[in-house]
Amino acid sequence: MARPPTTARQPGHETDRLRTAVGPDRAVTRAAGAPARPAAASAALAERRIDGLTDLWLTELPDGGVAAAHDPGTRLSADSLTQLVRAAGGDADVRIMLPHGARHLSLFRALAGRVGRDVLITPADAELSHRTPGDSGGPTDTVPVDQATGLATDWLVVHPPGPGRPLPGWFDLSGGLVRPRAGLVTLALPGGVALVTRADFVARRSAVARLMAGHAGLTTIAVAVRDGGFLIGTYSGTQSIYSGHRVAEALGDLPTWGGDIRTWLTWPADPALQRRLRSNLVELADTMGTTVWAPPPGGSAELGDASADLSAVDRDGHVARWQPHAPSGDTARAQFESDADGRLVPVGGPLAGSYPGVALVSVSRQREAAMADRYARLDSRAGLFAVDLAVLPDGRLATVRADDTLLALGPNECRMLLAAAGWWDEDLLLLCPADPGDLHHYAAALFAGLGVDVWVLPPGAVVDVRAGQPVAIGPDRAPVEWQRLATPGDSPRPPRWRSQGGRLVRPIAAGAAREARRAHPERDRDEATAAGAASASSAARPSSGDRYRRTVRRPTMDALTGEASEPASATAARNQPVPAARTSPGSAAPAPSLPVLPRPDQPVPAPPAAPGSAAPAPSLPVLPRPGTAAGRRERPRGIAWLPSRPAVNTEPFELYIHTDVTPAQAAEDGVPSPDLFLLGELAPPAPRLDAPPGHLLRVRVAPGAAVDLTATDQHVPPTLYLSFAGRDVFLLPAGRLDRVRMLAGYALEPSGEPIRLDVPATGAVRLRCVGARHGVDGLPGDVPRWPAKHTAKAYALLPPTGWADSGGLGLYRRRPPARHGHRLVELRVEPHDAIDLRACARELASLALVRPTAAELRAARFDLILPARYFDRTTVTQVLAVRRRRWRPITPRENHTLSELLDPQEPAGQRS
Repeated sequence: MARPPTTARQPGHETDRLRTAVGPDRAVTRAAGAPARPAAASAALAERRIDGLTDLWLTELPDGGVAAAHDPGTRLSADSLTQLVRAAGGDADVRIMLPHGARHLSLFRALAGRVGRDVLITPADAELSHRTPGDSGGPTDTVPVDQATGLATDWLVVHPPGPGRPLPGWFDLSGGLVRPRAGLVTLALPGGVALVTRADFVARRSAVARLMAGHAGLTTIAVAVRDGGFLIGTYSGTQSIYSGHRVAEALGDLPTWGGDIRTWLTWPADPALQRRLRSNLVELADTMGTTVWAPPPGGSAELGDASADLSAVDRDGHVARWQPHAPSGDTARAQFESDADGRLVPVGGPLAGSYPGVALVSVSRQREAAMADRYARLDSRAGLFAVDLAVLPDGRLATVRADDTLLALGPNECRMLLAAAGWWDEDLLLLCPADPGDLHHYAAALFAGLGVDVWVLPPGAVVDVRAGQPVAIGPDRAPVEWQRLATPGDSPRPPRWRSQGGRLVRPIAAGAAREARRAHPERDRDEATAAGAASASSAARPSSGDRYRRTVRRPTMDALTGEASEPASATAARNQPVPAARTSPGSAAPAPSLPVLPRPDQPVPAPPAAPGSAAPAPSLPVLPRPGTAAGRRERPRGIAWLPSRPAVNTEPFELYIHTDVTPAQAAEDGVPSPDLFLLGELAPPAPRLDAPPGHLLRVRVAPGAAVDLTATDQHVPPTLYLSFAGRDVFLLPAGRLDRVRMLAGYALEPSGEPIRLDVPATGAVRLRCVGARHGVDGLPGDVPRWPAKHTAKAYALLPPTGWADSGGLGLYRRRPPARHGHRLVELRVEPHDAIDLRACARELASLALVRPTAAELRAARFDLILPARYFDRTTVTQVLAVRRRRWRPITPRENHTLSELLDPQEPAGQRS
């Protein structure tokens, strides 16, 4: 590594306040009446050079600004300081030689952000002094000295923008001296270590500061990967590629933690380098004698915002499973598994319970024992979903795991827990205290995208129960107001609740509230009396904490591959119907009964609206559930994750399909879906005042045409499960839509009242492929990919002749005939990036009710479709044009990306 230039101390920059000498005890001694050091002597003294540090000599102007010592007449801004640093080399930390440097903290923070390196400054009350070791006459050290005490003080470190907490620096700062460190460059992790280099020190340090403590049985090793090995640097500036065995030897000098090892790394894209890295991971596992976990090949470990923990993602950035690399001969069962957020968690899932008034409880045993009586006294409220979760000291929301430890909760698993507990778009009420750390920050990230309000306690407040309702009280036992959590990405809308006197109440007009209090003055007295009675009887009520504790249903990441298994308790939990309303303690639940269903062509009666509800109840009934049984061995096309014999309906029944198209559009163009199936429900959607307008199709399904997704042997992908969790949903495969007939159609308004629409005479229901993750409209999400294993050559015509507006580019496997007015681009396509259009047409050949049809795909005359999201990693190897009726090269063979060819002016970071 080249030595960064160091700006020499400017001659003649010695002033009376710098004529000091620092003794061995670091006290500043000043000789009374000592003459000023001559300029020639100052020039003769050599300042100590420190590799990797650029010294910048500045002086303070009378108006409070700063200027360069050699040009005191020019005031310096952050930009001009940046130019000075870059002119001196720029690839180094910066030390500002200026007394009272912290008085200009904002200026030097801006400098640190611009150069991306640490900036060392003097404290606000410190001057600069020179220290020469002994009488050797060697190089001098510039030391900050406290102006009041005369003692040497340490330099202050200004970091580039990042986590607002102290971070380790590249240099050792002690006694006012700056000294290089020695050995391997390491950064401490919570229960682990990061092995870094000088080049990625600042970026790694910022990421490391965001990682919070995980499971105690996991040791985290963060390391960069190069050429299939581990890239490790030293403080002298060198870096080397280590094998797994050498990394184990290097870690031998560090504290040992025990347990499994989790690696924070990014896989290379080249298959040969992937094989080499896999070999090094196994070598590391053999040497350390423990299992080493890594993201899947081609993927990486990313840091989540809500959990502040590592998640495994694949090459496309989707949640993936961690892969174990066990020592040779180790046959022990894995102690960890991947959850729905791609995090490594203990086997067994989270433990959660419920109470009549608190739908989801996952806290420590001590917390549950202290709160059990209050849980039992709480009554449920329509439109409000009470939750109590554990809170870690840093403010992250957590759940109790099967090994009785607390582990931070991720957003996907949070949704699954809520759905399994019966949540259906109600506002959330968090009963946990909001004191620790950054609870508001982590909770906002955890619940982002739910589209509901989240109410939390203010700092210092706890929950009390009065008249069956939760009340926020402060340290003085007086009511305080609940706080509405601001979650990112949610559109502003009027809240459905407001806090009044420590309680959440429905927003009503002020005049109506006054009239209600005037008409019923006894209500306040009754509530106070009820609160006192509940408190008096609490001692006689048995604690029910253990009685309600159970393991809730939580599909693991194995569902991604269709190989998952669920705990036995999950089967029972899944088959339990979601209650319409929770009963108060001690009350008997009424026996469920199915309503008498009207004919589709008869008017639908509307039940009276419930008092205080946000919107009138829908007038469409809940449809009866059919009998189900394992079907014949015929897996529907395009749904590879279904088992060979899925559970299907054994009798005709009816379903609701929620869509944004009218019944006429559904019969002609098809119901939009990213996959080759539609989802139908037995219950109509719940009314919501903020719900967007939509449509509802009521269909009749013949025997064997619908797959029961709540059957015990189904392993639904997590992304699909999140879209219907907690509801009774059936899957209608595209290949069986000929056995589905439309009976009725409705337009849904925010009021919840359906408006009857005409239904086409054919009653057909079609499916239109739109919105798949690959981004190409007109193709389903699960499509054959090309090439299968290695990069392959393909050709594209420019300008495009079709599919350009659909999110993709048509490709040919072989060079097409010469065509005037076009250029032919030869491409190198990465494995699995393109869609095999011919194979897709073959799969759709038997699906007559899917749009586009197989004939329409064949009419495109392409072999492949390349989604636009992969243009950035598709290489252009040659561009050809028609000359003498043949394709001939017009550019030399240079490797550019397809994005650069299509839009050379667009910055790479803004491409699709």
